Amino acid sequence: MTALLSFVLLALCATAAVPGALAGLLSSGCVESSIAVNTGSLILSATCANGSGGTTSSTIPLDSCIGNNNGQLAPGVDFSQTCVNITSDGLVLIADCTTVAGTLHETSIDLDVVIQDDDGVLNCVQ
Repeated sequence: MTALLSFVLLALCATAAVPGALAGLLSSGCVESSIAVNTGSLILSATCANGSGGTTSSTIPLDSCIGNNNGQLAPGVDFSQTCVNITSDGLVLIADCTTVAGTLHETSIDLDVVIQDDDGVLNCVQ
């Protein structure tokens, strides 16, 4: 596991939020987001439009939405158990993940695929 990983990423989302939207892409409803490592857990924090004209700060552990499918980051859970060298580029998560053969494979996933803004609250895409 990447307990020694320590980075914070601040990314400004370019698209304006649509007030009243029930759910949407993370990048379209949030004005700022960061990925941080807190005590070994990858946490996504974002400030998103809440549908009432304001904003809500929300967090979600990335392990609750992302898994490792034979060396590929994919929707699921607990990717950090089998992935190392975890970094990010904007809202793209990058890691080296173990395949069923035991080799490492570099992979990435767009967080918009696995996390949504639901009226200011971050949730895993169902």
